[in-house]
Amino acid sequence: GECSACHQPHAGENRALLTATKEDLCGSCHDLAAPELTAAHSGFSVAGANCQNCHEAHVGAKGSKGFLLPSAHAPFTAGDCNTCHQNNQAAQLTSTVKSLCLTCHDDFARTLEKPVVHAPAKDENGCTGGHGPHVGYGASLQKQQGVATCLECHTSSDFTGTIKHPPAFEDCGTCHEVHAGEYKQLLTTPDIMELCITCHNKANETHYHKMGQGIIDQRTQAELNCVGCHSPHSSDNEAILLADRDRKLCIQCHDLAH
Repeated sequence: GECSACHQPHAGENRALLTATKEDLCGSCHDLAAPELTAAHSGFSVAGANCQNCHEAHVGAKGSKGFLLPSAHAPFTAGDCNTCHQNNQAAQLTSTVKSLCLTCHDDFARTLEKPVVHAPAKDENGCTGGHGPHVGYGASLQKQQGVATCLECHTSSDFTGTIKHPPAFEDCGTCHEVHAGEYKQLLTTPDIMELCITCHNKANETHYHKMGQGIIDQRTQAELNCVGCHSPHSSDNEAILLADRDRKLCIQCHDLAH
């Protein structure tokens, strides 16, 4: 393969070391304004579009046409564009994005009534931030595979440590509700200790430091739990600790003037 046709070998100004923006890169081989390409997209112009919203860049699923992403939205498969679009114009929708989605996914409206709602789910255009309106990955038509969709927004140092908590990078839904939930931080339970012990069922036996009921975290004045010392996602310290275990972690709570 000629990787350098699209990618810089060492460093570049664009994400994924692309030699140009996605739009310009695809347009260097494919005339995105050509009538035949518009016709191939049911009369919709794709000039200036991000082709990777619908197409794989390198290889497609076996049997797929045009490197389309592997799962398709039912209206798209049926060619029923007018359900969502007016006058064959991609930007001219028949209603707001959320209203369109709730037309079919009416059960989701009840999900949004829960007390804690994920910010994208509140946004009128939030659905298409994580889900492809035409094609995507998996049954939920995610725009990217697995946790990559979540990591588009969640880019803080808590997610970029060299030592990673495997469940956090396999399926965010292990600990969090995706769209809305009953508890803070969209956790699946109000008790963080209970959540951690689902997998780490011997934590109370293997940790010298007491935690849980009656043990107060001096930093928060709340009950000390696992995330008082460990990052639930990633860290640069062993055992995904929040700081070096030899000293820096301890002095966050323990005054050495004694």
